[in-house]
Parts: sequence; C-alpha cells; structure tokens
Amino acid sequence: MTSATALSTKSELKAIDLPKEQSCARHEALWLCLVLTAGILLRLVLLWRFDGVGLEVWDEGDYDKLAVNIVQHGEYAFDPGHPVSLRPPLYPALVAAVYSVAGIHNF
Repeated sequence: MTSATALSTKSELKAIDLPKEQSCARHEALWLCLVLTAGILLRLVLLWRFDGVGLEVWDEGDYDKLAVNIVQHGEYAFDPGHPVSLRPPLYPALVAAVYSVAGIHNF
C-alpha cells in the first residue's frame, strides 16, 4: 500500500464517519426536543390542574411572605419592620426577583 493509497483510505473513512456523527447529533437533538416538549406539556397540565390551589405547605407560605416583603418593602421580614433570619435568604431573593418581573401572587 502506498502512502497515497493510505491517505485516500483515511480520507474516505473520515467522509464515511462524518454522516454518522451528524446522524448522532441529530438523534441527540431530537431526544432533547422530545424531553423539553414533554417537560413543558407536563408543566402546562400541572398549571391547569392546580389552578386556584393555594399554598399548602408551611415553608411555601414563609418563602412567599419573605419574597413579597422584599418586593414591596425592601426588607427581609415576615412583617414590615420586623426583620427575621429564620430562612436562608437566597431562595426568597430568587422568588422576589421573579415576583418583581412577573407580578406578586400571579399564581
């Protein structure tokens, strides 16, 4: 086998492998789209099913109160003027950011 034949064989193998890699990428992209679509559909069904249901868990109420007070009064407190350190601040701050963009009690 000459070096020219070896080079042409390697380039043919690369040409043959390229569509397989593209096919694999398309397959992965299809799975990603299917998983994301299923997740969106599940969330829409849950949103429809639990429309009008209030906060049932004690922690949810605490985080909601903290987030509402952060947005309305700029304080980390359950009641305005009475700061609290009962809950870690990161999650209420995230919820407050969402409330400031989407509105308070938009559920």
